[in-house]
Amino acid sequence: MIEQPQGPIPREIAKWLDSLDLAYQVRNFRRDLANGFIVAEILSRYYPKEVNIYTVYNEQNLDKKRDNWEQISKLLKKKELQVPQEEYEPIYYQAPDAAQAFLFKLFEFLTKKKIGTIFPDKDNRDMKKQVKQQATLQRTKPLTVQPTYARPTANTVIKDREITRVVDENERKMLTKQAIEEHVDKVRSDKKDDNIIEYLILKRKKQIEEEIKKQEEELLKKQMKFNKKLVNLDQSISQTGQDVKEIQINCYHSSTSKKAKEQQGQLLETKGVIDFLHEACASLFKKDPIKKDIQDLKLEPKESQQNNGFQVSNQNVQYTAVIQQLFQRCDEVQKKSLKLLLTQFIDVHSQLILEQVQSNFIDFKRFFQIFLRPIQVLKPTSKTYQLILDLIRFIGSKLVEIDPNDTQMMFESILLDQLLQIALRNPKKREDIVQLFFIFTPINCVNRTQLLKSIKSKLSTDLNSFTLILSILIQSDYPSQDEELYRFFLNYAFNSLDSPSPLTRANGLRIINQISSWDYFPVLQKINRIQKLMNDSWWEVRAQGMCICADLLLQIAENSIQNIDDQDITIDFQQSKQLLLDLIYQVFVVSTTPNVIRIGLIYLAPVLQMYSELCPRYLEILLSVDSEIRISVLNTQQETLIQQVVNGCNSFRYKITGAPIVWNSVGIAQAMDVYVKEKVLQDFKHEHLEIIYGCLHKQLLQSDGEIWLKIFENTKQLLFLALSNEDLCQLAQVILQKFFMFQTIQQQVLDNSNEIFQKMLKLIYHPDVHLKCKENLLEFFTFLQQQGFQNYCYNIIKQFSEKHKNMFLSSNLVEFMNSLAKEKRRDILGDENY
Repeated sequence: MIEQPQGPIPREIAKWLDSLDLAYQVRNFRRDLANGFIVAEILSRYYPKEVNIYTVYNEQNLDKKRDNWEQISKLLKKKELQVPQEEYEPIYYQAPDAAQAFLFKLFEFLTKKKIGTIFPDKDNRDMKKQVKQQATLQRTKPLTVQPTYARPTANTVIKDREITRVVDENERKMLTKQAIEEHVDKVRSDKKDDNIIEYLILKRKKQIEEEIKKQEEELLKKQMKFNKKLVNLDQSISQTGQDVKEIQINCYHSSTSKKAKEQQGQLLETKGVIDFLHEACASLFKKDPIKKDIQDLKLEPKESQQNNGFQVSNQNVQYTAVIQQLFQRCDEVQKKSLKLLLTQFIDVHSQLILEQVQSNFIDFKRFFQIFLRPIQVLKPTSKTYQLILDLIRFIGSKLVEIDPNDTQMMFESILLDQLLQIALRNPKKREDIVQLFFIFTPINCVNRTQLLKSIKSKLSTDLNSFTLILSILIQSDYPSQDEELYRFFLNYAFNSLDSPSPLTRANGLRIINQISSWDYFPVLQKINRIQKLMNDSWWEVRAQGMCICADLLLQIAENSIQNIDDQDITIDFQQSKQLLLDLIYQVFVVSTTPNVIRIGLIYLAPVLQMYSELCPRYLEILLSVDSEIRISVLNTQQETLIQQVVNGCNSFRYKITGAPIVWNSVGIAQAMDVYVKEKVLQDFKHEHLEIIYGCLHKQLLQSDGEIWLKIFENTKQLLFLALSNEDLCQLAQVILQKFFMFQTIQQQVLDNSNEIFQKMLKLIYHPDVHLKCKENLLEFFTFLQQQGFQNYCYNIIKQFSEKHKNMFLSSNLVEFMNSLAKEKRRDILGDENY
């Protein structure tokens, strides 16, 4: 978008409009261009075949104006001129300067002329001269603070034209509320800012006075020591009686020496944390890999030169900003160098850093700003990046312990704005960076609320970014009893649900989801606000709404009857439970997007423990999803994996594994049993076996023995049949092992499996069956033998060999049967050497 020129409308544009012979004369851009009719008439002059002026409404109705501008936007988009909604919406709302800026843009596009070239040279010179004079006046104007009576009031703020022009009542109320909150925050910050400069000056003055006092004390000690030596010298001379010639010392009072002393004094005064770190790490600079990096970057130390007529030792070398340069050019430096320095800072020099940085505005700024560029440049997975964050966390937490209020003040004044910008520009690093904010803040409601208000003031009217930051900070671990703090979060969260941005709505729901785990009552009271979003067009809004419903159902199950002390309200748990279940049934369906399904399969898993009626729906969806999602959901081999479901800039991170660890194993197994009967399954597929295996992940309870025996009886035929499938046999074997080893029903399982075992032996050892199935069956028999079921295996194989002798002799069971027979003979005869 072009920059809006200041001053009157250029004459060339007025001539251009007159040349178009428009039906209406343009006198007031803001009013005349609002409904888009004149703009459409202008376009009809250039594109007569594509613009029919009779289809354009010449009315002031808001819907008609919006329709006109949508048509204009589509036409210009075809002509390769982008006019998005954010640009034309202010025009039909008659926002100041919006129509004028658009007309300039349209003029440049249609005439191929630039606004800057239509002014005469003389006008350009006069304009430049005027701008220069204004800039000079602005620089020379003294910095003054408006008196209280001259500052805007809340009444003035809500009458702002940008608010009053909005037609939608809900949006206008939201903007009014935001404006008042910003005004209140600004009044508070103004009171704080009026004294902050004076405070910092007094603080620095106090530090300098203390440093001067220490220097004077050291000088006095040296003088006293010198006087003492002089007295001793006089006494020794008087005792020896020797005459000593008087020695006169002439002081050199040239202007050069005075200047050198002043510079030396300034250097002493400004010596800070970086200088001390240079001295402390000087030995590292002479060793690889840092030495090589210093040479490659041409940062070789300079030898000290003559000073005041005296030659300083060549052993003292001055490293000029080596540490700053190494971190600033981190993309050119070996990672080993940065790791070595960071390790030294954390393990060796942390106390030195704390002593220099605490309550020292300048050193605080110099130290932490070293790491801003590496945070931007380095990959979030690199060890150097993590070490930098560890160092910042360590120093920040220690500073808060020493001086909490000063630390927060310096952080907000120096680092907060820059870290905010880095976080908003780097989505993959955003959570790590934003979570640093609370490190520099004491763990109490007042300080953290103040930090949140500072963030709000820095982001100004950007509600989307502010809600995003809140949705990350809410994940930080802080006391849940800070009711005022989480009400602050909750207030902005519910306000964001009315935002036109789906990302802001999703962020608001994420905040509500976290708060519901601490205090579910205020969330349950406003469940109707969430209910409206369960059909939202954005998948993550629906996913977050489903997560909130899941969490509230768990809370209701734990608090079946609860009266709120401060409220005369008793929650109707039964009604709330039914509403939440209905919302889940509404969102958690087979036809919804895979992202919502994937999140629901994980976050609804613990709900199945309390609400087994959800198990059939859960099983239906689990069977319908892609194998990749199902394998991830059923994965229990590693720690719960948390990552983005979609690799996008603003997508949240979710748990994507470990459902069987927390779900209702019996409920899902029973749902599978019903599913097998209803569908009349003839054989199991891989997804069926995966789910049954997930149900058997946890230790089976003795109280559920009858249920598991019934499930085994109904599914054993399909399980044994899967042993004859080369792709399923191994998983089917593991499932059968689980049933055979369940002590409560073990004997019934053994007895009821004899007949089916005989049938499977005949089927598997048929010549057409894959060798893998035969080897897998032998492994199953070997497992049973190791568990003490030798006789069981012996009897089954013996019956098979008697009925199908030829098949048995050609199988891999012969050798195994011989070993069983030898073991049986040894047990009978008692011959250990047999």
